[in-house]
Amino acid sequence: MSKRVFKPGLYRRRLRVVTGPGWARGDLEDDPHRYGIVIRHDGKTVTAVEAEPLRIPWDICTEATGALDDLVGLSLDPDILAPGRIVNSRLQCTHMFDTATLALAHAARGTRLRQYDATVHVETIDGPRDAVLKRDGEIILQWTANATTVLSPAPFAGQNLTRLLVWAREELKNLDDFEAVFILRRAIAISRSRDFNVEHWKDATKGPVGACYVYQPERVGRAKRNLTTQRDNTDTPEALLADMPTETVAVRTSR
Repeated sequence: MSKRVFKPGLYRRRLRVVTGPGWARGDLEDDPHRYGIVIRHDGKTVTAVEAEPLRIPWDICTEATGALDDLVGLSLDPDILAPGRIVNSRLQCTHMFDTATLALAHAARGTRLRQYDATVHVETIDGPRDAVLKRDGEIILQWTANATTVLSPAPFAGQNLTRLLVWAREELKNLDDFEAVFILRRAIAISRSRDFNVEHWKDATKGPVGACYVYQPERVGRAKRNLTTQRDNTDTPEALLADMPTETVAVRTSR
């Protein structure tokens, strides 16, 4: 069995969206990833997508930037799931696609600034994990979950993580509430990246084949691990997105 990457600690994931006239920028950072995405639009539809794969686990993750062109021509929609009904997300980089669809949704809503901070306590490989989600600095969700199920609190307790979004779509009519569930669910899943050392893998074929752009059967065998890209932000939450302070986004994003 592969060895643990880190001592038990905190998996942290930060997502931020800033919007302006004709654009929305989304940024994501966590232990294994750092991406920046700019959505350009004419007020109705997406006209261009620009991606910055700044820290990536596999060398061919950069190729997935081109797949984001599938979003061009889509209507602005405040629902984060709307693009995935048209574009096959499994043919995209999961994390760039999540960031892009979040930016697109908030361009549609006219949100000036939105930030999510997810924290997952990783104490054992197999045991339950406490997860917390803040939205713009305020705690909005606190769950305990194992690898498959939310254990507490109600009304989420007992929900299978695989089917959680189907349930949440029916139960949560507010788009902000649903979006929060989407983001915390993803954070719990990616917190598993702390569990095992994969840097010794020859390629990505031991991973979930078919799950995303890199893991598609036609390319998974040529994906090479980028070494030393995994980070531990247990004690340094301020490091997340420190390369992109909020006040500089408009300057770097506007044309």
